[in-house]
Formats: sequence, structure tokens, C-alpha cells
Amino acid sequence: MSFRAALLAPFDRVHHLDPYVFEAMRREHPRSSRRWSLVPDPVVPPPAVSKPEARRALALPNGGRVIACVGVMDVRKGVDRLLRAFAQARLGEDDRLLLAGPHDRAVRSVRDELFGRGGGRRVVSLDEFVEEAVLEHSVQAADLVCAPYPRHMGSASVVLRAAAAERPVLGSEFGWIGRTISDFDLGWTSDVERPAELARALELALTQAPDWRLGPSGRRFVEFHSEVSYQKRWTSLVRERLGMPPEEELTWDWVRRG
Repeated sequence: MSFRAALLAPFDRVHHLDPYVFEAMRREHPRSSRRWSLVPDPVVPPPAVSKPEARRALALPNGGRVIACVGVMDVRKGVDRLLRAFAQARLGEDDRLLLAGPHDRAVRSVRDELFGRGGGRRVVSLDEFVEEAVLEHSVQAADLVCAPYPRHMGSASVVLRAAAAERPVLGSEFGWIGRTISDFDLGWTSDVERPAELARALELALTQAPDWRLGPSGRRFVEFHSEVSYQKRWTSLVRERLGMPPEEELTWDWVRRG
């Protein structure tokens, strides 16, 4: 929906998923700001599992460092670029790239070309639909989570998953991913369209990952995107219509400023 369409829409609330669009609407049309609502993108914090436990659950070696990419593995998400960057990066022989989720043909082709059929010993391919527990373990097993989506404007659940699991992210510097990682200190960004630059970013991020911690702004970001926050947002107008007192909600201003 365009800004103009949102202004003219005959609705009491216009819900947004993108906080940066939401901020722009409030900034450019302050008199209508009460109509704009930012809806959390809910993520459930995974059960408390240590990195060694998560690796055992996935039959991964405990030694070496792991870069994880989870979800559908396709060119649109830049997984081919990630494979090429991982091949170029100066990393240890025991460092691995974990791809958890169904691969498209192009990703399989690049993987096999660079690392041998099936990914050899350095690329762990879970090339199938994976259950929620496997996605959670894949993030928890990682030293670094990667979101190399080129030219991607919208949100990415992998960034939310990583933050909820307190794992740093290396992502595209573009769009929601780049701004969110930078704004809430969730990790590092790179020009993912340049494999050599992405390779250097992988080296640097893996070196810095042991010292990274989820900070106060990141914790507010995770709390805003909780299930409870999501439920309160969707029921707020219902409570208002029924004459019920409002529940205390987490606001985006609170996320931004604390």
C-alpha cells in the first residue's frame, strides 16, 4: 500500500510490518499518526540449548566454527553468493557452513562445483524440509548466522531467530536487514553482491563473534517481537471497541529509546 493509499483508506487502523515505513508515515503525516500501527513479527525464543548440545542434535562435530543459514536455500536469498564467499574466505579447515532447508537446483550446482557432491566435509547440507526444532538447533549450533539476501527490502525471520537465540548475524547492508542489524547491534553487514567483500566479512565476523553479546537495544527488539507483544497489538482495537481498559503494550518508541 502506498503512502497516499494508506492516507485515503477508510480504516481505523493501518497496520505496518516494516518499522521504517511506519516511522516515515508518522514523520510525514503526524496528524494521522494515531491510525498507524506497527505489528510485531512474532518469534518464539528457542528452548535453552547450549551450542555443544545443538551440534550433537544435528550430528555436527563440536570442533571448529559454524556459519548457519536457515530456511529455503535459493539464489533469491543469495545462498549461491554465500557459498562462493565461504570458498574464498581464509578460514580454518574445521570451519563449516550449515545450510538448513530445501535447496534449489542452482544452489546445489554451486555447492557441488565448489565443494564436491553434497558439499563434502565443509558444507553441511540439510537439503529437505526441516522441522522447527531443526531450525532452532541450526541457529543455536552456530557461531554466526548469515542472511546474505541481495537487494532484499523486507524483513527476514532469520534475523529475528538469531537475535532471539542470542547469535550474531552477518547480513546484507541493504534494506530492512542492513538497518535492523546496525540499529540494534545485532552483528555486522556487508555488500553481499561482491563475493570477495562478503568473504572478508565472514573472516572478520567469525573472529569477532566470540566477543559479541546481545545488548540492551537488541533485547528490546526481541521483546517487542514476542508472541505476547503480538497478541496485545492485535487485540488492542477489540478491547477499545468493547470498552475494556487497554493492556500495557510495548511501543516502537520504547524499542528505539528504551
